Amino acid sequence: MKQTFMSPDLNVYTNSSIAIIQFEGEPQVFQRPSSKGKQFQNVSMMIFQQLIMTKAGAMLGSKGLQPFTNPISIEMILTTLQPFQNIELEYVIKSVLDGLNKSVIQDDSLVVRAQCWLERATKRSPKTRIDITVSDIATNDAITFQMDIPPIQKVIAVPYDIGGALQLDPKFEQTLIDIENGILKDCGTIMNQYEICHMCFCTVDMSKDIDNLYLMYIRALRKSKLLDGTNNIGIGMYKRHVNAGEGRTIINLVSK
Repeated sequence: MKQTFMSPDLNVYTNSSIAIIQFEGEPQVFQRPSSKGKQFQNVSMMIFQQLIMTKAGAMLGSKGLQPFTNPISIEMILTTLQPFQNIELEYVIKSVLDGLNKSVIQDDSLVVRAQCWLERATKRSPKTRIDITVSDIATNDAITFQMDIPPIQKVIAVPYDIGGALQLDPKFEQTLIDIENGILKDCGTIMNQYEICHMCFCTVDMSKDIDNLYLMYIRALRKSKLLDGTNNIGIGMYKRHVNAGEGRTIINLVSK
């Protein structure tokens, strides 16, 4: 049975295989928590990002290409025997983008399309690997490379000082709560769980990083259980420019 719910800022459409959630207004960007002192970055994550930068940079050089300066599309396929519930694909994308930023891509705000897909490895080929393709949308130049190591998901830095704490800006934290409450209120009658999540961000400000836009909304979907955390096999994020007053965030949840 099809259902349509409406609130002042949120529209929802569902059927047996898809849910479409649309937030009206300019898409919001996730803000990292901050602390007064210095912060430690996760060492394993930094090593993984360095390997991404080295491997992608070598592939770029082998093709005689300079760092990409046009709108970018990125496709990732992660093949693993790891339990899917231990992998949050948005943080895989974020970690890879941070490795590509300023080296292979002039700035990660140039990324207007990013997808990451999970595939189950076989006992015959059990090794975890991630295949990554970076494409210049304007010129069709592209590089493809493979990492034969488990990806390290993006990890939030920790305070350097004993007793230090990370804190969210209060206004930003309230916005997160409003998004979660909106989804819980207007999507509370949806009984399905979905395995694939695509988000399209229609924005007047193309300098917003696509991964931080995605992080703003994905937490609410996971907390509401609309996204199946045990079998989230694919995510996609897309960014396109619109005129002032036309901003919106469109979330598509799909069953495989």
